Amino acid sequence: MEKVCMKEIREAAVGELRRRGYRESTITNYDRLFARLDALCGGTYSKAAGEEFARQREGRKPGAYCPQTVNLRSRVVRIADGFLDTGAVNLDMKPRPTGSAGPRAAMLAAALDGWEADMEERGLAHETKDYYRRMARMYLEFIELAGASSPDDAGPSSIGGFLAHMRRAWPGTSSYHIASNFRPFLRFLGRDDLVAALNMAETSRRHGEVAVLTDAEVASVAEACRGGAVTARDSAVTLLALTCGMRACDIIGLELGDVSWETMTISTVQRKTGNPVTVPMVPALAASMADYILGERPRADSRRVFLRSVAPHEPLADHASVYGITRRVFAQAGLDGVGAGTRLLRHTAATRLLRSGAALPVISAVLGHADPDATAVYMENDDEGMRECVLPLPKAVRA
Repeated sequence: MEKVCMKEIREAAVGELRRRGYRESTITNYDRLFARLDALCGGTYSKAAGEEFARQREGRKPGAYCPQTVNLRSRVVRIADGFLDTGAVNLDMKPRPTGSAGPRAAMLAAALDGWEADMEERGLAHETKDYYRRMARMYLEFIELAGASSPDDAGPSSIGGFLAHMRRAWPGTSSYHIASNFRPFLRFLGRDDLVAALNMAETSRRHGEVAVLTDAEVASVAEACRGGAVTARDSAVTLLALTCGMRACDIIGLELGDVSWETMTISTVQRKTGNPVTVPMVPALAASMADYILGERPRADSRRVFLRSVAPHEPLADHASVYGITRRVFAQAGLDGVGAGTRLLRHTAATRLLRSGAALPVISAVLGHADPDATAVYMENDDEGMRECVLPLPKAVRA
């Protein structure tokens, strides 16, 4: 169809929004914009009218730019275009851009496709796959510009050139970060010579003292989670990171079957490393998980534990969703000036495990560190343990 009655689109869209459980205030906002689109196109919708509507940059107040209204206007146009094409309302969000199309040479493109399939088969987290895919694509494009038509055409010298290129392209990113997200692809290619060249490059990790929450701040977060000041979902998400050191991607991917109420444990496969791990649920975490799953969690077909609290009740999308949750908990705990994120909570969990006497390999396994030596950085925060390592001064020096 090239044109369709705008009233038909509007009624179908509002009906689908209500069927999917959207809040009435949200439906009202959509309906208001559909009404404006109806007025613009004179009752008959076409894609040309939709493009004109989407180009409007003002919000509800004349002359005032409102990004929320602009984004919602674009989505209204996508819904109308979809109805024009299929006769049905599709409320799926717009997929994020994935960057360039990749290398053009057949062998290079095949290597990228193979890497994509390998990551999918291993069930890596979305964010991990995104980083790994981007590094592989950029390397293949780099060697293609240098004249390669196959990964086999690239020698060890290509690694140094690529790292130099990435330092210019991503000036704020450490070489260690680039290398750690690039190395898995080279291993996938079976190119030990390229891995060795990468290891010989200057990619050592440099960091300052690891930031952690103080005991008082931990107590404030725990009180906010236990005291009913935040929702059961937000409490459970925060306590998973604080007590179990769980990554955001693993919290997002957690399924109902991963929780054992008989043993009071959570068993899952870490999405970044692929390693299985089982962690105990402390009473506060178990209480929050039970309150959420039994009483607060929306009814949905998904097996994921944590869902959006407003319709559509889909699983949490990404790290930003988890960060929004922990930020609300931190604000309720009175920690507005503290960076609220699962990384800080993981660091805190590791430090507290170390202070309790847990061995570094145990902490490394719980946190899912691909490199066990990475856990050693938390020793800097164990003041008492470091003091025990100090040798006594000789008597002659003390005298």
